[in-house]
Amino acid sequence: MASYTLTGPDGQSATLTAPDDADQAGIMAKLNQVKAAWHADRAEPDAPTWLGRRIQDIQGKHDPKFKDLGTVYDQFPQDLHNSTGMGAVLGASDDQMGDIVQKNLGPSFVRREKDANGYDVFVTKGPNGGEQRGYLNKPGLDMQDVSRGVYGALPYAAGGAELAAAKGLGLGAKMIAGAVSAPAVSMTGDALQGPLGSQQGVEFGKAAVTSVAGAAGPLLGAAGGALWRRFVEEPKYFNRATSTLTDEGRQVAQQMGLDPRDMASEMQRTFAKTYAASPNDAAKFVDSGALDFNVPTTVGQRTKDPQALMLEKAMRHGLRGEPAKSVITGLDNQQQYGLQEMARDTVPNKLINQPSSNLFRPANATKAFDASNIQSTLQNAKGAAKAAETAAWDDTSPIFAGAGAAPMLKESVRNSLGDLAHVLDESNTPVAYRMAKRLADFMEGNAPNDAMQTAFALPKNTSVDAMRRSIGMMTRDAQTPTDKAAAGAIYDGYNSWLQDAANAGALSGDTAAMAKFNNAIDISRNIKGIFSARRGGSATPSAKIIDKVMNEDTPERVISALFTGPRAGIKEGSIDAIRQIMRAIDTYGKPGDADVMRSSLKMAHYSSLIYGKDGEMHSAQVMLNNFRTAFTTQKSLTNEIYTPQDTVFIRRMMRTLQDVAYKDPNPSGTATGVAVMTKQLFGKIIDMAGPVGRAAVEYSGIPKAWGKAVANRAVSQAPPSVATHPLRALPPLTNALANTAGRQYQ
Repeated sequence: MASYTLTGPDGQSATLTAPDDADQAGIMAKLNQVKAAWHADRAEPDAPTWLGRRIQDIQGKHDPKFKDLGTVYDQFPQDLHNSTGMGAVLGASDDQMGDIVQKNLGPSFVRREKDANGYDVFVTKGPNGGEQRGYLNKPGLDMQDVSRGVYGALPYAAGGAELAAAKGLGLGAKMIAGAVSAPAVSMTGDALQGPLGSQQGVEFGKAAVTSVAGAAGPLLGAAGGALWRRFVEEPKYFNRATSTLTDEGRQVAQQMGLDPRDMASEMQRTFAKTYAASPNDAAKFVDSGALDFNVPTTVGQRTKDPQALMLEKAMRHGLRGEPAKSVITGLDNQQQYGLQEMARDTVPNKLINQPSSNLFRPANATKAFDASNIQSTLQNAKGAAKAAETAAWDDTSPIFAGAGAAPMLKESVRNSLGDLAHVLDESNTPVAYRMAKRLADFMEGNAPNDAMQTAFALPKNTSVDAMRRSIGMMTRDAQTPTDKAAAGAIYDGYNSWLQDAANAGALSGDTAAMAKFNNAIDISRNIKGIFSARRGGSATPSAKIIDKVMNEDTPERVISALFTGPRAGIKEGSIDAIRQIMRAIDTYGKPGDADVMRSSLKMAHYSSLIYGKDGEMHSAQVMLNNFRTAFTTQKSLTNEIYTPQDTVFIRRMMRTLQDVAYKDPNPSGTATGVAVMTKQLFGKIIDMAGPVGRAAVEYSGIPKAWGKAVANRAVSQAPPSVATHPLRALPPLTNALANTAGRQYQ
């Protein structure tokens, strides 16, 4: 005979005897009946409804006998901390955790029991050697469960679930990745628990539940994220009642370089939604230029994906049905209009800082920028400069050359003439020869000639200003290039001498007269440096450009005088010419002229990049190439014309042009032809089913609806984004909760 003794948690005991060959299953059933009888009065029955049973799962079923019983972790914190923490990370179920605890308790472990509701109770040796009890997992949701859930989420966040949340995957791909990666993490965790003490092996039921949760996590996260953005984040930035950005939204937009006044309502909405989802993605979207210019683009244009471009080309040819063709061509028309508005209105007004102004917009949309105001403003400034010069010299008193002035004048004129001194004679350079002879008389202290002195009662000594005016008028008579160059060199040498002689004290006059004289000299020198600078007897490149700007007969030639084409190098002297023009306007222009000139120079250069010689606007690709070249090979010139803020804005425009510009993946049209033939063949196959078959296909509307849906995806303007809302962490937590829930189904 065999004896079986059962000891209960209350000290109760029962003994059964049975023959050695008795049915073991029957004996165990009787023992369980005894145990059930002991606990029957304390066991909490299941709730009658599904919801009630789920509430019981959260609250737990409590055995009154053990209402104050703690946990085995409280009794052995040092022995169990590391092993149970690692078990929690690996997603251990209660059975697995029980094995781990039992192994790590060592000789302190006595036995395992269950309370009236089936929760594990560990009987261990207490500090005094007697038995003590503690729950493995107390009934109900408590901090121990929360801690295990958080620990259990870590492998999912770092493993497969992170793959499912990858930015490049769509929702369906994320769900599939979650359904595969989550159970893989669960089973890997089960396998790694063996060395910790688990005897349960891989729990496939738990893995199955986790797989379902892995698929549901991204879906719940996406739905929760959409609700979070819709009701929490987006209202902070966009007012749906007025279809405009809120004060906070406008502030954010302005900080990112946008002007909400220039943004269409739909663009404001798109910006708010994008920023609510991801500020980083919003910054990239802003840089793309799509929000500034309202130029819609297709997915194929933005990605340059040949397959997407081929699909869009097929839509334009009607191969996806008329609804799809209508959608894609509608975007094409909007895009063309948006490009024109961007190039002819939005960008020019932004560059000159005059929103909603058409001051610099061509009166005729096919004409280039009218640069006539550059010419007229500069001419007016020169007129004001010459008037100031005349007034300054008229205000001077006679100043005469003193001792030592003559040798200085001779050296100054000789240096200015340079090699021209060798060709100076009465027949070759008659005007310059007469000027030199007059200066020779002047240096001898004589009047121009005795007859003139007698006729006009001129004094023997001529003032230096009178001589300056005299030889200045003579330069106008020069006819040949050589004579003009020599005469100009003599005049320049004389003016240089005036300054040198004044500085050396070689001119005679009182202090007040010399001050006025020096002021007049400074004005003349400044005007010469701006409008007629010379080097080596010839006008400098910048002076030649300025002369053309003031004298060309058409606005187009004015622009050509300043700038070369974008593919040529920087025209010699153009940068200095721009600086001298602004110097002239700043010094002699009327109030406001400087701002107008700066804006005009910007628009003249900008116009040279977007318009062709025929006055027509370039294509997006040509404009893009022009701007790329100008802002790389002509960077010193563009830095002179545009401010750093202008450059940032232009680069946004370039990104928009880059999105629009694309190469036809099949310029020969062979692929389109094959697609047409395939469509015709498909039509023949349908016709084989008779009129009823074709009518059924057409009446269903499926081909047209499908084509339109594909077209709508192709013209979508929303950028891809990764949600940064708090529910982004939902998939890993969902998997961890499923791991916990899966323990109940082992």
